[in-house]
Amino acid sequence: MVRVDSDLMKQAILNLVLNGMQSMTAGGTLTLKARRDDEMILAEVQDQGCGIPPEAQEKIFELYFTTKGDKGGSGIGLAQTYQIMQWHYGSVEFDSIVGAARRFACACQRWSRNQIAKRR
Repeated sequence: MVRVDSDLMKQAILNLVLNGMQSMTAGGTLTLKARRDDEMILAEVQDQGCGIPPEAQEKIFELYFTTKGDKGGSGIGLAQTYQIMQWHYGSVEFDSIVGAARRFACACQRWSRNQIAKRR
């Protein structure tokens, strides 16, 4: 079980989906996966877009940072996703292969029913 604001989590994942779709200018496959392990719930978005240049990778979660230039990127989506995950005591991480693909993973702590009951 995971305790989240469902509207905020939808927004976080939507931001990653839109970002992935925009990065695949020549088309490609966008893959969404959800999985869990003993401690975490993960939502992954993988695209076959252009990847993230190494010089931009440290900045992608900064508000108003965009690699899209005059192609319409606001630089808000990834920063918002990062903030939403922080509010949920989670994280967002990425892997990127320049010119080939990238994968974003949002992770939240998994809670047992007993842990949730203790917090009430």
